[in-house]
Amino acid sequence: MKFLCLHGMGTNSQILQIQLIGIINQLPQHEFIFVDGLEPCPPDPEVKSLWPGGPYLCYYTTPIPEHLEEAYSLVLEVMAEDGPFDGVIGFSQGAALAASMILQHQKDQPTAAPLFSLGIFLGASLPFDRDSTLARQSVVASKHQPSGYVGGKEEHDLLILQRYDPRTTSLRIDVPILHVAGKRDPFYQQSELLVGLCSADAASVIHDGGHFVPKDTHSTARIVRLIDAMVGRVQHRC
Repeated sequence: MKFLCLHGMGTNSQILQIQLIGIINQLPQHEFIFVDGLEPCPPDPEVKSLWPGGPYLCYYTTPIPEHLEEAYSLVLEVMAEDGPFDGVIGFSQGAALAASMILQHQKDQPTAAPLFSLGIFLGASLPFDRDSTLARQSVVASKHQPSGYVGGKEEHDLLILQRYDPRTTSLRIDVPILHVAGKRDPFYQQSELLVGLCSADAASVIHDGGHFVPKDTHSTARIVRLIDAMVGRVQHRC
């Protein structure tokens, strides 16, 4: 299978390759294509200490319709040029972008083939809904919305897109998804809510760490095993 890989905010494709190396090395039969975001943004201090050279990139700085649409266009262009892709792997913002695009595709083309046949979301935040806007003050008030960089402006000064929430929408991702999340990740609650945005054909790996891809032998082996199982189910359906 061929996987499209989307990195987290303030990192880049090379960093994501390093983050995923333990998983990828055990899946040599698959192909992985990494896509850099086009927008520069400040890195997390820990990221900067581990990878001081940069560049530090993201797919969108501020979650407004124009920026999300530009991110969609970037990914769709890569899919048109280098695809077709069977699956998508996203970390943090990359996972949120992938989920947003899958849901948008289902809304726009409900009878079409899915955008991807399966997905792996690691350290994910909730995806933004391109079709709705929300006052920023309401987002800050939500316990499911950690603060963070949104283009260098004060967050409460912005009107940004609303995140999908399984408690307020009936829309569900209808392809198999593997969720990987850390109990100490500030986005852990959002990752849990994202599980609720998926159909019954979803699996989870929960580790004891923070906002990173787990590298311990047990977690890696379980992730690889669940990916193999998902791939097998998808191929069997085909």
